[in-house]
Amino acid sequence: MPILARVIGSIEDLRGYLREDTSCDPTVLPQSLLFAYSNDLSPQTVSDTLYALATIRNDWCVGSTWFGSVRFDFTGNIDIVFNSGFEDINSTIYDNLPDPSQGFQNSSIGSNVFDVIEFKPLLSLTLLQNFFSNTEAPVCGSVIVILLKRYPNEADISRLVSLIRYHHAVLHVITSTTPSGRSQQNTMYSMASKTNGMGAFEYDENFRVAGGTYIALLEDFHQVNYSMSLDYNYSGQDVQNLQIRIYAEE
Repeated sequence: MPILARVIGSIEDLRGYLREDTSCDPTVLPQSLLFAYSNDLSPQTVSDTLYALATIRNDWCVGSTWFGSVRFDFTGNIDIVFNSGFEDINSTIYDNLPDPSQGFQNSSIGSNVFDVIEFKPLLSLTLLQNFFSNTEAPVCGSVIVILLKRYPNEADISRLVSLIRYHHAVLHVITSTTPSGRSQQNTMYSMASKTNGMGAFEYDENFRVAGGTYIALLEDFHQVNYSMSLDYNYSGQDVQNLQIRIYAEE
């Protein structure tokens, strides 16, 4: 195929992808969940966190019928695998646990977690398969859970935030306090906070605790409208970040 025709074809695909999905109804329970984890984490951390999520799945993913999983931060291709049952995702992840020999060997290399979410053309002018461009599982109102060990180098999240909001999806991120690569430590936290998600910074061994603490009520947050107000007295010109903790009533 002539190179110009391939370029035009990719542009048309991009336009079609960005066209509004009028069938998306955010009032419906999330049909799809994506569990994404860094290859820099230990297999134990990933399996423990998955187990913690599995024990409370009836509280937060009762409406989900599609479960995707993907490993990132390694030199191979990022391939999202979808299963139609939570039990099946267990087998998929246990067969694809982190492997240090496949990881990035330099701490200056940023995480490629953006590639899990972002739609972008490759040099071959084909489209990178990612969560929001998949044709297998519905993405409207979906829930994305990311276990992050390596920080990305990208700081601009405007396009991804717009993409997640466009599909009425929710992003939750648990970030390691002992990162394997340092650059933009607030990028993914900011992305979660701008998409109605939750962000946590934890030691790796506490990921499973964070999974139970933060994610048990995600379904409740997804289904209802919630608001809060804050009185403050501040006269400086510098931008200040305000952090608000939300606790569940026992």
